[in-house]
Amino acid sequence: MSNYGYSANPTSAQDLKDILEGYIDSAWTDINTGDLLSAKADLLSHNGITDTILPAGANESILRRNNSTLTGLEWVPVSTVVPYSSSIVRKSADTTTASTSLANIADMNFAIAANETLYFTATLKIGCSAANGARYAITVPTGATLFAYYMAMNTTAIGQGVPSWLTVSGTEGNTTNALANANQIVIIKGYIINGVTAGTVNIQGRTANAANTVTYFQNSWIEIHN
Repeated sequence: MSNYGYSANPTSAQDLKDILEGYIDSAWTDINTGDLLSAKADLLSHNGITDTILPAGANESILRRNNSTLTGLEWVPVSTVVPYSSSIVRKSADTTTASTSLANIADMNFAIAANETLYFTATLKIGCSAANGARYAITVPTGATLFAYYMAMNTTAIGQGVPSWLTVSGTEGNTTNALANANQIVIIKGYIINGVTAGTVNIQGRTANAANTVTYFQNSWIEIHN
């Protein structure tokens, strides 16, 4: 059988390489026995016709499908692919107020990044010393969109309060919790679409009358998620 001009007794790596041939597009051609990959973290991929190299992505990047690219894959910064995340903030101690001016309720706050959208539910256990009630508000960073409401007790039956909308930062809703009772609940739910200014979202409260002391109890909490 013909040796096609190659060594009949291959004794070197070059001899073996010379003998390796492949039949591609009706012609004999040398098979590339070299390693396609030459850099750390390169990936072997395919472009629909032949094997090809997908170069390594930048640090802090992940691989995702994109059919418009040569290989159907692309590297993107981790920050552009936002996974679901959630957190809980708890109130660490009881606090009270007899002030008729809105003030931040200690521990009842959370951070929001620039251009971030967060959803939240705050559950506050409160008490009122008299049947004058309390009011609530939310403050958000400048330029953020706020849409929220609260509902609280006006009788000893949970959920009997009238809802009050909160759509303007620092603007209070209607009086609720108008019940002399140490075991009351207020639920505040909503979302914030933040602008370019990172900052803090604060839940505020006040008494509706100076004759009434409002207590915000330990272990009240806020659930936050994206």
